[in-house]
Amino acid sequence: MRKQNKTGTRCSDKGFLPMSLGDYMQLLDWTGRQLAQGKKGRIPDTVGPILERLQLDHQGWCDLVAHFGRRFFVVAGAPTTIDGTTSRVNQHRYNVPSATRQLYREVESRQASTAQRCGPA
Repeated sequence: MRKQNKTGTRCSDKGFLPMSLGDYMQLLDWTGRQLAQGKKGRIPDTVGPILERLQLDHQGWCDLVAHFGRRFFVVAGAPTTIDGTTSRVNQHRYNVPSATRQLYREVESRQASTAQRCGPA
């Protein structure tokens, strides 16, 4: 049996992910297709804005999902978000693995490169 925290809520109940349940379900469905052999398809128009709010692109998102246990330890999220967060219990900062920081830098680089090729919006 899972032990529930003292407040009876989970982080997922507090809106830490910048998306609705519907957006999450769409992202979950698309992710499953990307990670399943032979099921890859185009990125639905609705998934792009979700990934943007998560500060990721499709390649970065799939990497995080496929290697989640190695990318995050206690908390998950963008390094810039985690860096500004401390534990409520003992006020220590959370560690973001260097491979996760590198992945986010690569995503930023790809996004900057795409923005330069496309020109001003």
